[in-house]
Amino acid sequence: MKINGLQNFIISSSNVNQKMPAIQNQKETIFQPVVSSNAFIKYEFRNRLQSTINDSKYDASFLINFANAYKNIKEEITNSTDPKEQEAMLAMLDEVYDETVQEKAKQLASTFEYFFDGSSKMEASYRFGSKEEVFDQKAFINHLVEIANEAKKHIGSVSSNDQLENKLAALFQGDSLEKMGYRDIKNLSAALQQISTPSLWAKTSNLGRKLAEWNERAENILQSSDLSDTVKEKAKKAVTDSTETYKKVGTYIQTLHTYRQSMEEKFEELRKAQLEIERIEKQLEEIHKKMKNNKIDYMSFLTTLLERQQSLQVTSKGIVDSLNVLKEKKEKLVNDPSIILDSDEYKEVQKNYENSKKKNEAFDN
Repeated sequence: MKINGLQNFIISSSNVNQKMPAIQNQKETIFQPVVSSNAFIKYEFRNRLQSTINDSKYDASFLINFANAYKNIKEEITNSTDPKEQEAMLAMLDEVYDETVQEKAKQLASTFEYFFDGSSKMEASYRFGSKEEVFDQKAFINHLVEIANEAKKHIGSVSSNDQLENKLAALFQGDSLEKMGYRDIKNLSAALQQISTPSLWAKTSNLGRKLAEWNERAENILQSSDLSDTVKEKAKKAVTDSTETYKKVGTYIQTLHTYRQSMEEKFEELRKAQLEIERIEKQLEEIHKKMKNNKIDYMSFLTTLLERQQSLQVTSKGIVDSLNVLKEKKEKLVNDPSIILDSDEYKEVQKNYENSKKKNEAFDN
């Protein structure tokens, strides 16, 4: 519902402030809740602002679109509202604008933080050690709010979105991550929508190749995103850092999975061997009874069973020894994930990554 004829909206909404008649039934009296008309108006303002953008957490268009919506609503208030009500209505509009901008700024800032500091946070969560974080999320939120407020301030003096964007681009030209220019924010947010996080659930024989493909695709997107040299360089470094982290974490995940899978297979082998041993033991008991009672020569069959029993016991011991080795390796890796860097699995991932990069570079040239 658009706010056309806000006077009528206020009048009809103000009725909500009046007490509703009680609803009677035989057991109890239920009263309708009292809702402020201001709450309805703010809800309408919020919907009008949010309807101008999509649900993507990477979307930076709110910096322009919220200002346009603000301008339209403000004009409707000025043209159709009782002068006595205008001050209160405009105050509510400003309040909702500030709240909605703050929410969207936090959402966008979180995606930028994940991009620039995601590798350090991932390595910390998998206990690979700590890396210096390079992005100040709170400072960037404040920067986005400042840009949105400038857009609101200047929206009435421009005739098009292009003019407003040019104005913001002139006002905000910083090249640090937290103070990056308006156009860098717009272009980088669009680029991040195309750079998805790669799946690390791949065999180590395929992981290196897949990460090389992801790295090249991400770098190509950034290269064509019309970013300033400084922001582009830092964004590419973030991709490189993420790639190195994905190689470590991906190998770690897959190696642990391999250990667990191998242990499950060994447990199944051990279970089958134990069942076979139990079956042989029952047969041996029966043979001993028959040999005692019937004096029948079962020596040949008995010898075969005993040999089979001995073989299975040796096999079982070997399985148990293998299980202990796997358990020890798994525990060492869990206790110190960094040892994965010296593993054959990581060397395989690294080799396949480098080979794939060389092939891709040769193909591009």
